[in-house]
Amino acid sequence: MKAYADYNDYEIVGEYEDAGKPSKSIEERVQFGQMMEDIKSGKAGQQQYL
Repeated sequence: MKAYADYNDYEIVGEYEDAGKPSKSIEERVQFGQMMEDIKSGKAGQQQYL
């Protein structure tokens, strides 16, 4: 993703990671949920979140 951002002149302003935590549902992925909330609330704005 970093190479993609560099290639497209995107600035990475935040990272979300649920590494090493197996889950059977999206609700168990805390960082994924946080990312979705940030997008819904408009926190992402015009920026690219990867």
